[in-house]
This record gives sequence, C-alpha cells and structure tokens, in this order.
Amino acid sequence: MRHALCLFALAPVLATGCGSSHDRTPAVDAGGTADAGGRDSGIPPGVDGGPGSCGGFAEESCGPSEWCDYPDGSFCGGDDSTGICRARPTGCDRLYDPVCGCDGVTYGNECAANAAGMDVASRGECAGTGGAVCTNDMECVAGVCIGGSCGEVWRCVETAMACTDDEAPHCGCDGVTFHDSSTCPREPVMFRGSCEDGVSCDQRFVACDALPPRCPAGQVPWVSAECWGGCADVRFCRCESAEECPEAYSCGSTGRCG
Repeated sequence: MRHALCLFALAPVLATGCGSSHDRTPAVDAGGTADAGGRDSGIPPGVDGGPGSCGGFAEESCGPSEWCDYPDGSFCGGDDSTGICRARPTGCDRLYDPVCGCDGVTYGNECAANAAGMDVASRGECAGTGGAVCTNDMECVAGVCIGGSCGEVWRCVETAMACTDDEAPHCGCDGVTFHDSSTCPREPVMFRGSCEDGVSCDQRFVACDALPPRCPAGQVPWVSAECWGGCADVRFCRCESAEECPEAYSCGSTGRCG
C-alpha cells in the first residue's frame, strides 16, 4: 500500500532515544515523494513465488533493510496474499498524518511506518492508541515530536530510525530557541535554526514541484534548498528588501517581514 509523501527541505526526523540539552534562549523581538523507494522485483503483488516476494503461504520475510508491501485489502497478508519487498525509506517528513501499522503500532505517517519495516493496515491511529501530546513545555520522553504547523496538536511518535547525536538549534513554536538532535527534536519546531537568526521566506527561487503548505493566519511558508519547508510566524522571516517577503508583507527596519 504505497502513497507518495513529499519530502520537504527539513532533514529527516523519526527515531527513538534522542538526547537533548534543551538550553533555551528567548527570541529577540522579531517585530519569522517520500516514496518508499523500493526495488522492482518484477512480480506484481498477490502473485506467489520469485525473488523479492514476501508473505504468502510460505510466509517469506524481507531483508533487514526492506518492508513488505502487501496488496490493498489483503489485511496485511492475512488472506495469504503475497507482497513485494521494497527498500525502507531513509528519510521522512515531519507531517503528522497517523497510520496504524501491520504490527498494531501507530506511526506518524506512512513513510515512518515503512521506515520501521511495516506496511500500513489502516489510516488514522490504531484503536486504543495514540502518541502523547508534546509541547514546548512538555517534551517527548521517547520518540520524536511530530505535527503540522504551530498551533496544531503535536504528538510523540516512536520509530526505528536512528537520531543524530548532536545538539542543533531549533526555533520552537513558542518563539524560543532550544537545542536538540538535528533530526529528532522532541518539542514542536517552527523551523530549523535559532529564532534569533530567523528563516528565509523568499519564494522567488522555489524550484521544486511540491505545493506550498497551507499555513494558518499570521504564518507563511518558509523556504530552504529551493523548496518549501513548513509554516513560520511571518515575524521570523528575515529580509533585506521587500522582495524577500511574502506578498502583502514588507521588510521592516529590524530586518524582518511584517
């Protein structure tokens, strides 16, 4: 069951057990398709035999770096259908679009489930489960904090991917800089980098095919590596001229859009 997911410019984040110093610095007055990527075995789902197949009557398993893609409606191979082994994705976006994996575990999105070696059993959280809510005052004890834009509910999601062991700056949704793993922040993040440095919202050089995120009032899409990122409070958009600000905003004397 494969559905394309857009990889934003944000680095992949999804794992468990990240360390964090959580040094917090108040912000200055700003006044800012992960496709599963599988190999083609040449055998369509539901056809037994041949290299790259999994499940079925023989209950064949995939390799440690693969996941079994079962046919839609096969109850994760429970009807003895044969699936196709596909390569696990090595990076996923941070959008919280929960799915229930074939192992009965809730994952932050389909890419996260595939990265953990699981196909998706159903959309939404597994019955009776759901990650704990995470905020900038209540970090995840385990897993990574995943959500949409600031102002929405973010949740702690456990995955099998490894976190980087560093302490990179993140601008939290509360407008305060904190330090945590660059790939696995445990608090809601407005954008990567310090709140004091701001973020680019210059849309003139976006070259990717992805659609910009839908941002709540007062927030605008930020830009990184010629593609859309997430949503940021427009007061954190850095600028030197009005052309660098989103439409309807101007560049203020503080070097921020508004």
